[in-house]
Amino acid sequence: MTAPLLHFARYRDIAADVAARLSTGAEDAIVASGGMATAITAAALTPGAAASPNESLPQAVSLELVTIEVFARKLVNDAGEYPRVASDEEQRLAMRSAARLAADRIIDSQALGAMLQRSYRDVRDAGLTLDEFEQHLGSMRSRRRAEAMLRAWRDYERLIADLGAVDPADVLLRAASLIESSNGKPQVVAGFYDMTGAQLRIVHALSKAGRLAAIFVPASDDDAFANHYVKQLPDCVLAPQSATLRIKIPASEIAQFETRAVELREVCKVVNKRIDEGASLASIAIVARSLTAHDIRLIHRFADESGFEVSAVETSPLFAHRIGRSVRALLRMRDRMFPRAGVMELLRDGFTISRQVNIDELDVSTRRANIAGGDSDSLRPRADEYADVVAELESFAPSSTLGGAAWGSLLDRILQRFKIETDADVDAAEAVGQIAAILRRAEAWHRRFDAATVVDLIEQVSLTVTPDRPSASVWAGDVMRFRGRTFDHVFVVRMEDEVFPQRRTEDPLLTDADRRAMGLREIGDGRDEERLLFQLLLDGASDSVHFSVAGSDGVGKLIRPSSLLRHFAIEKFPERRADILRNFAAVMASLLCEDRLQPVGIDRLKPVLTQKPRPVHTRQLQLIARSGSRSTFDGYLDVTPEIDARIRAALSSLSPTHLEDFGECPQKFLLKHILGVRDVDEPERELHVNPRDKGSLDHRILERFYRALSPRELDAAVAALPRLAPALRERLDGIIDDAFDDLDSRMPPFNRAMRDIERRSTKRHLQTFVAADLADLEASGLRPREFEYAFGPKFVRRGNAAHAEAFVYQAGPLTIPIEGQIDRIDGNAGKLRIIDYKSGKALRHLDLADKINRGVRMQLALYAMAVTEFFGMDASAISGAIKPLRGGNDSRYSFALADHIDELRRTIELFAGSMIGGTFPAFPADNDNDFNSCKYCPVNHSCRTKHNDAEAYAVTRHGDPKTLLKS
Repeated sequence: MTAPLLHFARYRDIAADVAARLSTGAEDAIVASGGMATAITAAALTPGAAASPNESLPQAVSLELVTIEVFARKLVNDAGEYPRVASDEEQRLAMRSAARLAADRIIDSQALGAMLQRSYRDVRDAGLTLDEFEQHLGSMRSRRRAEAMLRAWRDYERLIADLGAVDPADVLLRAASLIESSNGKPQVVAGFYDMTGAQLRIVHALSKAGRLAAIFVPASDDDAFANHYVKQLPDCVLAPQSATLRIKIPASEIAQFETRAVELREVCKVVNKRIDEGASLASIAIVARSLTAHDIRLIHRFADESGFEVSAVETSPLFAHRIGRSVRALLRMRDRMFPRAGVMELLRDGFTISRQVNIDELDVSTRRANIAGGDSDSLRPRADEYADVVAELESFAPSSTLGGAAWGSLLDRILQRFKIETDADVDAAEAVGQIAAILRRAEAWHRRFDAATVVDLIEQVSLTVTPDRPSASVWAGDVMRFRGRTFDHVFVVRMEDEVFPQRRTEDPLLTDADRRAMGLREIGDGRDEERLLFQLLLDGASDSVHFSVAGSDGVGKLIRPSSLLRHFAIEKFPERRADILRNFAAVMASLLCEDRLQPVGIDRLKPVLTQKPRPVHTRQLQLIARSGSRSTFDGYLDVTPEIDARIRAALSSLSPTHLEDFGECPQKFLLKHILGVRDVDEPERELHVNPRDKGSLDHRILERFYRALSPRELDAAVAALPRLAPALRERLDGIIDDAFDDLDSRMPPFNRAMRDIERRSTKRHLQTFVAADLADLEASGLRPREFEYAFGPKFVRRGNAAHAEAFVYQAGPLTIPIEGQIDRIDGNAGKLRIIDYKSGKALRHLDLADKINRGVRMQLALYAMAVTEFFGMDASAISGAIKPLRGGNDSRYSFALADHIDELRRTIELFAGSMIGGTFPAFPADNDNDFNSCKYCPVNHSCRTKHNDAEAYAVTRHGDPKTLLKS
């Protein structure tokens, strides 16, 4: 029996040598990857690659090129055995189910299932059975943990067997045992630099049977990682003609770009440049250690822009498709208390319900009702239509664990609620159907699964995006798929630390110490293998290799260049070692020659732009041209009859709050009260009661408390200060409880814990506030006279008006009716004080008297003006004060009307004239201690003036809108 020959060579040389050996038809080959098979086939079809060097055309031969897994399966099938290998989804489901036997309080079964799967795979791929693993339990550091793992793994294998399937390692081990008794051609093992224990058993069995002809290793004979593999091979004879690896170092270039997206865009431009210079598409490759689905999507996008195609297949997660997303959301919905946003998204994604509804109207109505979520019973009092929708969804959202058959039926029922419209819909529905089929087969386990298990299966499935693309394309993929391939020009992207080299993490269940004791491959740091993969990239480039790295991820995180790339640069420029380690990007920019990797000029892109003209963004050009010029884009309107009519309609019924909005930011007034722009409420995102609803709740509590407070009780309460009398404290707490109970009945809490916290904090803060307020009443000699004093036709229609007519202000020829509601009016001895409650600390209202003169705080002053008319009193007898519910009493929150009434009238006339003249400049003040005009603006996130520093400074340097309008 002749010992097999051992060759060390590059992949391109391996392909030529193996193709020459196979041309005789006497041998077959076991290859390490699809790339290796492709390279051997190409070499066999290339003139001169056949056995005879004098032939100009290759001989017609039949190549048998298979991976070691396919070879093993063929052997087993030839022996009359046809085992079905468990799919990845079946293995994941079985291991997660088995993990419950090993789960503890620290790690749940989902996370533990993935960890057990990794350790089990390493044990079985090493060629060990579970019985052999059990023999090593005594040498392991944590015997208890190992016994739990073993119980779970045995259960896993029973579950796989119940499905009528086997583990992939079982096929390899069975094939190794059949080789000696089978017949076949000698085998050439090509392209492996490492093997698992189960794969090595097949190689040793082939050698023992005399059917191992040669082994080709794509590394040098002194490579540390490959030598570990070579030492485990059968006894071989080193081929003398290939004793050293023939390496031709290609021309190399290195570049660093600003962001990851810029990196891929510029690389695609340079690829297009190579194509324009005559390089064929098949001679170019774009490679990375690993490419995410987003990376592949970007490469396709930038390649399309540059005018060429790439071979990488685009994929997207199943849950990114509307059907997969809806199924996942529906299974989670009950645990999340049927969130309103989730229900709306489900309906918009095409899930049909028996009741016909207008989704847009339902969305708006639930927002206005401040519905964050809840089951149908809790929603019924507030929204019957929406409650019916949720009730139907409840029949699809499992309330408990289900068996495999029940889960399969449920998924089928859910799929029937979707209309299949596109090919992508067909693929998504088929993927969900396959998950349902797996769960049906799992019925044989007689086990129940929770929704999280099914969601986990959905999250592991990806759909293939397969647009029509020509066969000629630039190859793109990761390093592992690159193995065995050779290209003229190789572009290596994402040369970043943590990406290439990849970081290895020690197995927490089967540590390296335990692996060493059992003779298993250790995880280690992986440096040797990463260095070998880097060398294979160099070997796979015939003419040039281009390395690139991004400086940041585009959102502020800096990226370090790969240590492999830094060492490569140091080998190229050893005299600059210190500089390269200190500032890689600067050194590369200064050292690279003029033909280094760089963006293609506009002359190269002209043909592409001619084929795909870019649209002219007229709107953006208008904004740029008119910015900062007091134009319509800045809020300075040309008042046409239509615009004048809308402005006068808004002025026909004003509230003090409306005028205050204009005083804070005229453009906010334009947007909110003339154009009707509203905030989009997101009830499910609010952990506590909406601030508007909370303010109304506090007002009702205080109104009820003070209305019931008799003069005698008030005097007794003052005597008990600074603490609130126990009887009044109990009364206040009872009113708060009643108010919150009523709120719970009208608006059930989406988060009960937060609602309870808010109830307790309201009691604490209002007790402190009432004590301080009573002390202030005693010090001022005033007593509450009116509560929630409403005036104007709007409140007449609501049925709670204390004064039927509005307060009418005559601003020149313009008549402005003002309506409003005063929280409380205190009075005594011919004096009145207007009180306005403010939830929180009301920092925006500090120095109220000064802000009234500036025109940014007008609400309370306008109320005071209305009171002078309604009660027939002089301005000198009227004052006002803000009462922060969490800030105590402070003189800076009060004012005397007589000191401000003349300036207030001038302010109103200025504002009215500006409105009629169409002047609504934006004033983005964003300071909590001043007036913060952006706080309640519906477009503060997209205000052009606010987010342009130069324009913001141009207006805010005036201090307030009133000063700006005067100028």
